[in-house]
Formats: sequence, structure tokens, C-alpha cells
Amino acid sequence: MPNYVITNEAQYPIKPDHISTDHHFFDAFEHSETEVSARWIVEFCKKQGSWNAFTLEDLERFYHLTRPQNESFHFNRLIHPEMAYGRQERYKTGGGWIIEGDDGKLYITHDFVIRCFRSSPSIFAKEEKTEVSPL
Repeated sequence: MPNYVITNEAQYPIKPDHISTDHHFFDAFEHSETEVSARWIVEFCKKQGSWNAFTLEDLERFYHLTRPQNESFHFNRLIHPEMAYGRQERYKTGGGWIIEGDDGKLYITHDFVIRCFRSSPSIFAKEEKTEVSPL
């Protein structure tokens, strides 16, 4: 199944505020560190108010508001199969939830949003009864 990049954020039904970042995204990506990274990205998107594309520099600036300056953000399999924090070998699965564009920007995919939303919908979204499309 193709992974759709969110390009028309205004028409996309699930907004960053529809996802709660108060708790861990259990079972969203079958890997705890990947879920922690996903939570950071949703929190960043909430701050910018959209799923719009962003640069690694923008994300790092946000990350360093609460993390030490010498710490880098780890995507932990969100972009492609890779080593995840605390492991020596590479994972053979994962990736494709965040897409790196030819322009160097990072794009959020429908699958990323759906996984986060299903794991941790906000009370706001529950009250609105936001429909989740399987695309």
C-alpha cells in the first residue's frame, strides 16, 4: 500500500491537536524508541499548528528547548530502517512514516498520523468523533 504524504493540510481531517502526547504511543510502531520519537514529532507539529513539512533544523531547535544542546534528535526508524537508540544492529523493518523530500524537508505521512491517532487520541478528538480513513 502506498504511503500518502500529507500535502493539503487544510483538508486533512486529523489535526495535531487530535492526538494526545500526554502518554506513550503504545504499540503504534511496534518499537518503544520509535514511539518516543513519534511523540516528539507530534508535539512539534502541535506547536507549529499543522502537519506541514519541516526541516531537521526546525525540529532540532524545538527538541533543544527541553533537551541538552549536545543531544541530537533520533528518528529511530521513522524515516527508514536503521539503528535505534540502545541497539547495536540495524533493524530490517520500519521507515516510510516520515518522508525526506528532494527539497530536504521532512513530510508527515497518513500512516504516521493514523498510527499515532489510534494509539493516543485526544479527548478533543473523541468528543468530535473524528473519522479515521483507512486509505
